[in-house]
Amino acid sequence: MASQNQSYRAGEARGQAEEKTGQMLDKTKNMKDQTSSYLSEKAGMAKEKAGRADGSQNQSYRAGEARGQAEEKTGQMLDKTKNMKDQTSSYLSEKAGMAKEKAGRAGQSAKENVEIGNEKTGGVMQRTSEQVKSMAQGAAEKVKETFGMAGSGEEDEYEDEDLRGVSTNAAATTTTTTS
Repeated sequence: MASQNQSYRAGEARGQAEEKTGQMLDKTKNMKDQTSSYLSEKAGMAKEKAGRADGSQNQSYRAGEARGQAEEKTGQMLDKTKNMKDQTSSYLSEKAGMAKEKAGRAGQSAKENVEIGNEKTGGVMQRTSEQVKSMAQGAAEKVKETFGMAGSGEEDEYEDEDLRGVSTNAAATTTTTTS
């Protein structure tokens, strides 16, 4: 049960990381689109200014200045986009590592829980086996006592002449009765 919860959490973390990645990629695309729109607008303005220029050196200077500003702004936007991409990659790598680590811990915990369960089950089986064996020995002793075959404990049942006779006579009586 603990393993399922840990697996669920690891999957949930992974899903969140994937969702965050999608959001960051969408932001990056929007930034790129904004940069393109901005550059197009500035280029159009620069062309318009250049078109209105009457050939004077001052207007030409302004058009070049506007173009330089547009190029500088484009470079800044590209740098910003690259930084966001790098941050997203770092974030995703970190989250993926954390999810992998959590999954590893969940697997290890599940393995340990299984081992503990096996140890407990083995102990119960050992005790049950010993109890059954003890009960069987007790039942055998009761049967021996019932038929008068129980010895003093130190002698073998066949070494005692009286018990051998009882055993033989009981077998002979049984044989005679059933015949």
